Amino acid sequence: MDRSLSQAVIMAVAGAEGVDPIDLPPLYEAIDPDALDQLLSGDGVQVRLNYNGYGVTVDQRGVVGLESVNSESSQNQNSIDMRRVMETSREGMSLVRPDGTFSFVNSAFASLFGYIPSELIGEHWTVLYHNEEAKRLEEDILPAVRETGYWSGETVRLTKHGEARVTDHRLALTDEDVVLCTATDITLDRTATRFGAHNFDAMADEMEDSAFFALDHEGYVTRWNESAECLNGYERSAILGEHVSTFFSHEDRDQGLPEQLLETAKNQGTVTDEGWRVQNDGTRFWTELTMVASYDDAGTIRGFGTMVRESSESSANS
Repeated sequence: MDRSLSQAVIMAVAGAEGVDPIDLPPLYEAIDPDALDQLLSGDGVQVRLNYNGYGVTVDQRGVVGLESVNSESSQNQNSIDMRRVMETSREGMSLVRPDGTFSFVNSAFASLFGYIPSELIGEHWTVLYHNEEAKRLEEDILPAVRETGYWSGETVRLTKHGEARVTDHRLALTDEDVVLCTATDITLDRTATRFGAHNFDAMADEMEDSAFFALDHEGYVTRWNESAECLNGYERSAILGEHVSTFFSHEDRDQGLPEQLLETAKNQGTVTDEGWRVQNDGTRFWTELTMVASYDDAGTIRGFGTMVRESSESSANS
């Protein structure tokens, strides 16, 4: 079975149930993928399978219908059109054509970014990103989606009026290279959530002389306090979505120091490094940087809290 079709089945049922796709049982428990692949190799063939309480109709294009089989009234229910499922979902959902333009946007997705659906239909997906974050998707994330069929993580997107939104972002490759995108606004979570055993908000308040910012699991900025703005010279609206390597010298970036620190923090829980950092205007300053990793209950890395304190060593090393 083509991976894009299996992902289409999972995403369709998840959308109907209003749950995260990873919370559903494995699809292979419902059907033999190889047998289904053979059945769908011919033109005009449709296959119906039962999965997680739904009758799912699939053809070469992907999922074309859903029907509940758990309810006593299911005999009177017609197949649910997938566009209807997505339109009524409380989660933001959209479809992106191979050329990068939106072919479908539900109301939840559009309103998340201050649009109405008709304003986004036909627009390229980059309208929702600043240049560096768009480059990240184009060069790193989308190739991963085309290779594996699925990606999930956090991205920083822009509203119609240029405001940053940190989003829980999932991408799934459906039929004919069409990408199904879901989005949930987690901006407030990234501002106020407790990260595991470390309350980064409290740490930031207690360390008034330190700049504090939060990174996602790949090292991209998702939170930025006023002290960080003063010390590094970047306004919050300009730095959200940038990689932590932005603050390192060219020499350190060439040697891969930012990535080494992220990996050490991920594996050991925390890491501290003293060295030169670079402000927005190019000024170099000596700092002590500490990264503290955050994990979910399953032990998966969620992100990093980062404290930066200008060190008195700066005068000795200048």
